Amino acid sequence: MQANFVIGTGRCGSTLLSTLLAENRQALVLSEFFGGLDMINRFSPAPMSGEDLATMLTRDMELAHFWKTRSKKIKEILVDRKALADKWHGHIPVLLEIALPALTAEPEPLFEEMLAWARSRPTLPLSQHYPALFEWLAGKFGRKMWIERSGASFEFLEGLVDTFPDARFVHIHRDGREAALSMLNHMHFQQIVSYQYDPPSDEEVRRTALELDPPESDPFLARIDGPQDVRRFADYWSFCIARGYHVMPRIKPENLLEIRFEDLLADPPAVLGKVASFFGMPHDSGWIERAETHIDRQVPLRAANLSEADSAALDEGCYYGQLLIGRERTPSALFRANQVARDVFDAKKREFALKAPA
Repeated sequence: MQANFVIGTGRCGSTLLSTLLAENRQALVLSEFFGGLDMINRFSPAPMSGEDLATMLTRDMELAHFWKTRSKKIKEILVDRKALADKWHGHIPVLLEIALPALTAEPEPLFEEMLAWARSRPTLPLSQHYPALFEWLAGKFGRKMWIERSGASFEFLEGLVDTFPDARFVHIHRDGREAALSMLNHMHFQQIVSYQYDPPSDEEVRRTALELDPPESDPFLARIDGPQDVRRFADYWSFCIARGYHVMPRIKPENLLEIRFEDLLADPPAVLGKVASFFGMPHDSGWIERAETHIDRQVPLRAANLSEADSAALDEGCYYGQLLIGRERTPSALFRANQVARDVFDAKKREFALKAPA
């Protein structure tokens, strides 16, 4: 089967797009398979035994447990964590929390079956394990193709391209200002941005992981509950765009499609039709009409409500990312200076013309 991915920064609209694509009953859409998976080993180039593959599928991004164990509600988690906590000793695999519950009402038996399938595998590179796993899942659900989508996948796009060099990629992007402000209001990105620009010490991470401190002095809660700097989120969004665009030249031009979140909201049939054609999605009568029922066009626009100072900081932080995706809002300083100079010189010419003798 052809490998297909929806990619982008965080808060770019990829979740909505994957939800809409999942209405095609011929397509298996995996949400957050790679995004939550063991970030240390998920794209390891070394051959991996079936037993090691199964172990990796039970491990995820350890930092995610910082907010899950603090009873922070995450809407992406689709299972009752309390019901599963004892069996998994409080360390519930993220595949069992997000990706598999989106496919079935009984994710735990499917997960156990997946682990048994993984253990039966010979020692092979992940570039062979993963396609086989996704085809196995597609076969389980009677689907003819698969698509994977993880939030903030630009962070690990290099691993995806290395592992799936012939894959098709749909890049969905959103106005960087709005994406950055959406991150600012999302706990996961509050953590990521905090660690990006104010790295924790090893001791702070240990104390957070062991939950040694009461809530009022918890080092993790202090980072996500405290004041947030809009410029950091703007910078982080541009950083993610830059990481993605550094890797994208390695994707064959015919295997890359770029779409805008705003266009998806404005004209879903046109954009979904384009994506379906690009991915080669099988015909499923009425799927676009069913998909449209999930769309809420009243997406809040936050940038217009900022103070002048925050708006300027947001513009400055997002500028180079906006430039890469063709969304720069204001002309460059060089362009503006040239315009001012032209106005001055044109005014002088007009003044000279008025004073010139008849």
